[in-house]
Amino acid sequence: MINLPQQAGQVDTFTRQSGTSTLHMQAMVPVEPGAGTPLVASATPQAAAAALPVRPVGEDIWVYAAAASLASAIDATYFVERARGANVTVAQSGGNLLVGASTDTNAEWLARSKRSWRGAWIGRLRHMLSQRIANNNFQVLLADKIGEGLACTVNSATSVTVALPGHAFTDANVGQSMMIGAISGVAGVPGRYSIASVVPGVSLTFTVAGWPVGGNCAVDLFGWNNIHVLFNGATATNALFDCQRSGWAAGDVTITSSSSASPGHLLQLRADGRQVHVEDGATTSSTALSLSGRGSRIEHIPDDSVDLYLYLWSFNAASAPASATTWTIGFCSIEQFANLPVYIAGNRAMAQSLAMPVTLVGGTANIGSSGGAVYTESSTALGAGASTTGASRDAGSTVGYARFVANAFADQAGTLYLEKSTDNVTWRLAAPPQAVAAGEAREVAVFVTARYHRARYVNGATAQAAFLLTSALLRI
Repeated sequence: MINLPQQAGQVDTFTRQSGTSTLHMQAMVPVEPGAGTPLVASATPQAAAAALPVRPVGEDIWVYAAAASLASAIDATYFVERARGANVTVAQSGGNLLVGASTDTNAEWLARSKRSWRGAWIGRLRHMLSQRIANNNFQVLLADKIGEGLACTVNSATSVTVALPGHAFTDANVGQSMMIGAISGVAGVPGRYSIASVVPGVSLTFTVAGWPVGGNCAVDLFGWNNIHVLFNGATATNALFDCQRSGWAAGDVTITSSSSASPGHLLQLRADGRQVHVEDGATTSSTALSLSGRGSRIEHIPDDSVDLYLYLWSFNAASAPASATTWTIGFCSIEQFANLPVYIAGNRAMAQSLAMPVTLVGGTANIGSSGGAVYTESSTALGAGASTTGASRDAGSTVGYARFVANAFADQAGTLYLEKSTDNVTWRLAAPPQAVAAGEAREVAVFVTARYHRARYVNGATAQAAFLLTSALLRI
């Protein structure tokens, strides 16, 4: 425990040991200016009150870019290679990671990042697949690590027991699932399997499929909590996406993506603790928004206290693929940031000169001064008692406008009318008539509540020498 200063305005310097390091710190109780009394934390401070400098936590960015040329390895600075199956090739060349998936049944390649992440993050992967065929699987996961190189006994083709000394699973975890990979010693099938039974602190037995009838092996367990995208099947524009929390998931959903064929695409996962979004787009530079939303989850999101590692996993099914596929990964990155949600409860009014244009994603409506149509209805001076009616202004069958505005100037007194119609035949007042004094400009605006609007002006008893009537439809 550290004792804080006893007197307002007093600065105390103290030290604290943390392992072999000595931390030097200062503390001060801020005071009200002039009065010298302690500043109450729950009160709104005065502008001249003592303040503490605050620096927001910046992003923590991790990037793997396959920069080093390696003939038969992934860069060990970033990843631990957990498995490389028969005839699988791995190399780094030309700034890319090249994983050559073999045509052997059950052959897998598994790599895990050396570091992990929690909480809010954005993950990106630029990749390409030389082909998409049956029995080939390429998966990207943010997943927890349960155990590695664990002894495993194959009980039957549908049951395996994995030794996990000291584990905390109980019978309450039966039915939950996790990934079994990095299989060595038997021809086991990599994949997601459910817990069938538990020996507390000793082992987990899983229900599997397609395994041999017996034998001993070693496996990795991971992904009891995970977020993943799986590229499988023959369709280059499909992928499977899901999230899993404490062994439970809603099940993979098929998402439509940009093609995984050459030149590939950029995959993005965003997690903030409350929801996960998956997006993707082209890898080329563009002036337009380049990423498109493909899917999201608001349930089964891993807790933000769970350490998630980045796994790159290539694995074949129990049936052999027809030919070899190359998985090219240009880069992968994780950007971790402080999860500080902002909730807007109100706003300060802005003047028209401070209008902020905003374009709606995926739509054509504009907000603020950036969108609208302006019309000159008439500039011809009117005689005594004469009138002019502006053209009908069509807001469209699918309304993209928020307001209709008319402005009138005349050197003689008159009256400005705004009218609306649902059929462009019968016209009704849209607002009360507005008197316009001689030499005055008067502007009237109404919300668009019908498809058609128009401005009409009636001059007074004196002929005009100068006149201008304009209108505008302002976008949403």
